[in-house]
Amino acid sequence: WHSSPMAWEKDGKKYVLCCTDKLLFCVAADTGAVVWEAPGGTGRDANHGSPVVQGDILITGSHPTAFRLSPEKAEQIWSVEGGFRGSSALIHEGLVYMGYYRKEAGLGCIDVKTGKELWWQLKVTETTSPTAVDGKILATIPNGDGYGIGLFKPASTGVTMVASSIFDCLNCTTPAFFDGKIVVRTRNALDCYDLTAKATAKP
Repeated sequence: WHSSPMAWEKDGKKYVLCCTDKLLFCVAADTGAVVWEAPGGTGRDANHGSPVVQGDILITGSHPTAFRLSPEKAEQIWSVEGGFRGSSALIHEGLVYMGYYRKEAGLGCIDVKTGKELWWQLKVTETTSPTAVDGKILATIPNGDGYGIGLFKPASTGVTMVASSIFDCLNCTTPAFFDGKIVVRTRNALDCYDLTAKATAKP
């Protein structure tokens, strides 16, 4: 529920990886047959985040847990304490950035190989899946009763916001960046913002 499947290819064969509330499982793309299953859900009634894969390493959605994948099985290699927040992970330059919960929502940074948590920063982002843009992190941010978009510069001890815009976006949206533009869901529409030039009114 809410979690999207992820394509994965190994030794020339294509697979589809899925994460439910209780299971991580792998399906052969050509036949639809289930290849393997592994405990890897949230333990709740839903899994709102989607799995993310880099090479043979998979990070589950909603909870910071890593698996090493093969065509025969998935082997858990690390897990970090953190409650369900409905986010998918971002793997960028050997680090995992992901929102998870400890009394309140925060953004964590984890070494993808070792599972060592480098930092966890309170009240940085909301229920969002971060995106990498020019060495920075783009994510939704809380602002009173509303939400907006924040651009963060990561460092060894946390992130610093370098730019932000507050508008009627959804807290669970994942901003997409392409060709100098940001596309984001609001409550009633899909909005696109041009960052490449000064804004001009268009009919």
